[in-house]
Amino acid sequence: TETDVEDGYRGLIVVRDGRTLEIRGEFPSFGESPHDCVLRDQGKTLWVTNGGARTPGGEAPSVTAIDVASQRLLEKLAFESPALSAGHLALSQRGDLAVVSAMREWMDKDFGGALSLRPRGQSFQIMVDPPEVCARMLGESLSVAIHEPTSTVAVTNPRGHMVTFWDLERAVFRKKLELAWPRGVAVAGERFLLSHGLSGKLLPIDAATLEPLPEEEAAQSAMNGSHVFVHALPSFETAPA
Repeated sequence: TETDVEDGYRGLIVVRDGRTLEIRGEFPSFGESPHDCVLRDQGKTLWVTNGGARTPGGEAPSVTAIDVASQRLLEKLAFESPALSAGHLALSQRGDLAVVSAMREWMDKDFGGALSLRPRGQSFQIMVDPPEVCARMLGESLSVAIHEPTSTVAVTNPRGHMVTFWDLERAVFRKKLELAWPRGVAVAGERFLLSHGLSGKLLPIDAATLEPLPEEEAAQSAMNGSHVFVHALPSFETAPA
């Protein structure tokens, strides 16, 4: 979350009661305009994406790892390109990182989004190959999910009308699927679940072959949704949000 203060936006992580939403505490995100956060290490570490300053020349977008108990910054990864924000992120159990981006607020939204990967033990890098695929990441890369058994990252680009798949360990492109308005993506066992289209349909995709399976209707067929969450496995429910 972010709090509007007199001198602009300061990054603030707010802890709330899961039932009452009462504020229980807060600690800094160590960046500006925090957007997404994921707990890891049995709740000991919080990973946060910071979108960066809302005007040119301010703090760069970043990904931060924060020790929850001490509120201490463990690691901060700054983006190489000042044109990209830091949006949603996904982390594998072994520590691989995938982050999707949109253009900064003052940039041309038609220019493009991006995917950045950091396989464990390697550098944090923006994917630029193949250029003809990366050029299709128009406006934003919205949702990201990691299928760990196959080390595959799935990324949606609604305005580019495609979903792309990447090899996480080697940080290279694998495949793309042409699809109208793909938005949310999540892992459900041995498949990805993808929300797409104006009616919010759910398309299962085999994680091994990356081929589409028979389509399913979303719970809210009148809403297209932005993200998909899988609540339980192997008997799972999905909720476009």
